[in-house]
Amino acid sequence: MSRTFFIGWIVVVFMWAWVAAAVIWCLPLWEARHTFAAVFRGIMSGKRASISNESEGVVTEKVIPKD
Repeated sequence: MSRTFFIGWIVVVFMWAWVAAAVIWCLPLWEARHTFAAVFRGIMSGKRASISNESEGVVTEKVIPKD
């Protein structure tokens, strides 16, 4: 293994690490962009949001037994 190859390998490893770090840092921000936008709109409008304990997408049914 030559010195030139080793230096090239180190450069590739550092570039890979920096790209991975950028992706790890940016992806959660990108996935939460709608939440950030809603929070920003709420701050700018001055309105207070109501907090709900209901889960989104969960359907519940009340079962009434027959007499």
